[in-house]
Amino acid sequence: MEVINPLELTAEAVVATAFGERVREVLRVADTNLLLTDYRVESGDTLAGKSLGQISEGFGVMPVTLIPNGQTKGLMLPGLDRVLQPGEALLVMWALPGQRRVESGRTGPPNWCLELAGMGVGADRFEAQMLLARHLNQPPRSVAYLLDCRLGPQRTRALHQGQGRELLASPKRLGVKCDLVPALSDSTNLGVAGLHPP
Repeated sequence: MEVINPLELTAEAVVATAFGERVREVLRVADTNLLLTDYRVESGDTLAGKSLGQISEGFGVMPVTLIPNGQTKGLMLPGLDRVLQPGEALLVMWALPGQRRVESGRTGPPNWCLELAGMGVGADRFEAQMLLARHLNQPPRSVAYLLDCRLGPQRTRALHQGQGRELLASPKRLGVKCDLVPALSDSTNLGVAGLHPP
């Protein structure tokens, strides 16, 4: 039987409160203290403009509920492709190291890429380009090279695994031949042909 030190639980909640967050509850799971915390996204915040997938995997933060700006009702377990905007509120579950990463803006490295190997018969190139742009949070023109596989497969910039899995399903439905693969080093991750920057 494990003895839980109440001072340790309290200390972590106090640290979270010092960062300006409201701690609703402290849970002990698998020898880790998890804080259930309210978080408001401010302008210039490290979370603003990032998808929930990037936040979840990059910072180690689990979004439980999202309250869109100007609304009172929250979305339970929102989709990982949702991009956070200033003024939105989250209920998140995180361990103290995850909170520190959010406050410092340092994420863990993304280790996966979507590799695109070509278009199937009848695939809609325009729709695929728009979809990639939306998922990668980039202008459509900047992702056009991903669909040009004449010199070999092309790879997206490095992604977190959850974001990559979510992205993978959509182009496949449109007839794009693609797969999720481990990322290469930064210098070789510019598309397998190496011609176009991400």
